[in-house]
Amino acid sequence: VRTGSCARDAARQVVASYSGMASVAGRTVLITGGADGLGAATTRRLVGRGANVTIVDVQADKANALAAELGDRALACVADVRSLLEVEAAVAATVDRFGSIEAVIAAAAIDTIVPLADITEEAFVRTLDIDLIGCWRTARAALPELRKARGYVVFVSSAAAVIQTPYQGAYQVSKAGLGALANTLRAEERRNGVGVGLAILGGFDTEHARRSMADPLMQEVLRKIPPALQKRRAVEEAAKAFEEMIVRRTRQRVVPSSQRLFLLAPGLAQRLSDRSM
Repeated sequence: VRTGSCARDAARQVVASYSGMASVAGRTVLITGGADGLGAATTRRLVGRGANVTIVDVQADKANALAAELGDRALACVADVRSLLEVEAAVAATVDRFGSIEAVIAAAAIDTIVPLADITEEAFVRTLDIDLIGCWRTARAALPELRKARGYVVFVSSAAAVIQTPYQGAYQVSKAGLGALANTLRAEERRNGVGVGLAILGGFDTEHARRSMADPLMQEVLRKIPPALQKRRAVEEAAKAFEEMIVRRTRQRVVPSSQRLFLLAPGLAQRLSDRSM
């Protein structure tokens, strides 16, 4: 009982300590997959709002160009989330440059569009290694700094975690696993003052999404999905949501909010999806 009481007290203290902080100004945020798409939009927004941001990405040219564009508040670190050592080096570089890490956005991900009967073991494992295990590596590497700052980490999941359709099995398994990862880490780190959030994203207009949607197998799936659910939103909407999650230390958020009821009723949503397929 004392342990539970202490955990609740610690949580209240963390909330109280942030209750007067209505912006990310002055905080340092590390973002994996931060060089393009949703990550780049989030990097730009956070720097524009006064945060320091470390862009962690395997795309060296894009990461360096974005950091150069944004100036002294942005740091590019070329790292592969499949390597704990590389992510730890990015954390160390961030602390060396900015002094601390208050928040982490684990957003690095890839998609693999292949039927489960045909996907190679290498491709299946690679997708999980980046999309799921890479998020654990990111949190694991940053936890010592997040504990010092009583910080916050958000795992970027997807509607694919809630509603499964054909041909994206490895991606969907990874995104579904992030919910369990977030819940477990939150329970373990509450006593250390670290908050953990899960962002469940609908469709956003990125180069990656356009490329995926153009795949013939995905075209087959899309023909069976209502047009209203295929709408692609501007990446800036997700960037704004990530900023708000950091400030409010949100436990879970569906973006866009218009899909909240649909995505938070997974059994019903999956049955409807199964019938349409």
